Amino acid sequence: MKKIKSSFIGKAFFSLILLYLVVFLFLFVFQGLVFRTYYTQEKINDVKNETALLLSKEDLEDLQLEELLFSRNTNTITSIIPLSDMKSNFDNLDITVLEVSTNEGVISLYAPSLSETSYEIGQPVSSTSFSKNNDTYIPTYLSVNNKTLLRRNTSSNQQSDFLDLLEINEEDYLQIEGEIVSITNNESPGVNSLVSNEILNVSSENYISMVSYDLGNYYFSNETNNENASLVFYSIISIDEEDHVVISVYPMDYIDEIVVAAGRANVYMFIVVLLILIMSAFVYSREFSRPLLFINNKTKELSMLDFTSPIISIDSTDEFAELAQNINTLSANLQATLYQLSEQNKQLSETIAQENIVESNRRDFIQGMSHELKTPLAVIQASAEAIENNIYETEKDKGEALVLIQEEVKKTKIMLNSMIAVYKLDSPDYQKQWLEENITELIHEIDRSLSPLYINSNISVELDLDEAKLKCDRDKIETIITNLFTNAIKYTPHSEQIKISLRDSKDKIRFEIANYGVSIDKVNQSKIFDAFYRADKSRSRKDGSTGLGLYIVNQTLEQYSSKCEVFSNNDSVTFAFEIKKSF
Repeated sequence: MKKIKSSFIGKAFFSLILLYLVVFLFLFVFQGLVFRTYYTQEKINDVKNETALLLSKEDLEDLQLEELLFSRNTNTITSIIPLSDMKSNFDNLDITVLEVSTNEGVISLYAPSLSETSYEIGQPVSSTSFSKNNDTYIPTYLSVNNKTLLRRNTSSNQQSDFLDLLEINEEDYLQIEGEIVSITNNESPGVNSLVSNEILNVSSENYISMVSYDLGNYYFSNETNNENASLVFYSIISIDEEDHVVISVYPMDYIDEIVVAAGRANVYMFIVVLLILIMSAFVYSREFSRPLLFINNKTKELSMLDFTSPIISIDSTDEFAELAQNINTLSANLQATLYQLSEQNKQLSETIAQENIVESNRRDFIQGMSHELKTPLAVIQASAEAIENNIYETEKDKGEALVLIQEEVKKTKIMLNSMIAVYKLDSPDYQKQWLEENITELIHEIDRSLSPLYINSNISVELDLDEAKLKCDRDKIETIITNLFTNAIKYTPHSEQIKISLRDSKDKIRFEIANYGVSIDKVNQSKIFDAFYRADKSRSRKDGSTGLGLYIVNQTLEQYSSKCEVFSNNDSVTFAFEIKKSF
């Protein structure tokens, strides 16, 4: 069988497995996040209902008998304590009394009984406490040996009415700092240590939250005394005209054990179901994939244009048989027409591609050449008009203008030859014949040749040039710089400035030309090097621009593995390029 993970059957197989894993993961999340809360709420409701039955007893003896049934049904530790026994002191509770030596003397302090740790003489004690009637203090905060055992809940404004019932005065708080000098463990046969600790907790308001309901209150104790939290219920009932406190403690460890047991059972169930699912999916996938793999192999042969194999035959009446018949029909039709269609398409594609290349090259060549001829012709025209209008004051100036005209005519001829060379760049017989050229001198020559164009517009040109040499085709570099220079002159406003810089480093040269008084927005910056694109169409039409100047710049720079970049701010535009000295 082929790699099942890459097949349709494999995807179906792993999809089932993934779905099962997702469902099981959801059950785990539900169990971890929701089930514990759900079970806790169910336990609260159960204790409330049982409390109603317990408090319905009007006789103390019946109440004590019902207490045993209540504890068994709710799985709680329950005690019924006369309120009068608790008002005088807590000595009848199974808790610890610590004698703490302080600067003011020895102070007695109630502390919870601990199951995992014990108190020791000399341990430091820090506490905020208030006095009981017998001068033994009840802590609202207790830390022994730097471990917090009791901490009053300050985040809730729900205060227990238990303090009022016990006639505890909280007005006089005492800050106790000292060390243990004596430990007395009170043992009460009638009151469990958990219940005793919770009486101390509720007296200290050491609980997470206090919730009242029609029969009493319940809360969750803080996990501060090296013990896990407990769910605690207490109610007040009057029997024979005497108030009794019914306190029930449900350790949250019970719920945690149930959650862990349920999780362990889920893991075992997951393993069993996963094994069954894998075996069933594997057997089913083998049977289901047999005709599908057969058809897949045949269609692979057809995709490779192999028609030598016999037609597909499946002995069934289902969708696989219908699919096989359709593939057979497709194969026959494809085989009959493929060769002829392939040859015709090949011939047509070659013809169209060749014609497109020829036409594109011809169009680019003609338009590029006409564009490049405009600059020398403009210089010739400007010089000729100056001679005609007798602008030159001396015969010497007039002679220099005539010499300039002759130089531009020569450059025009050279440019025509250069354009033909550019047109032949892609020809197999083209060879790069580059020599080392002085780029600094070249820029000065271009500046002199273009000076009539910017002098007439009162544009100032500032040259900041390093001495730089580069092995290159001089004519092509001249074309690049001339195009950028004339572009700057064309778009620089009257009486503004153009700055040209040339920087020479160890491995490259960098050319920058900036013209001031203009800017180019982001949209035009991204399109300005496209063929025939003109940012200012009205000015381009007036100047006769074809939009090929910057396009030719980038096309020529590609021969040097470079490209031209443009930067613009509010009052200037800068064009720059770099050419490596070896590439």
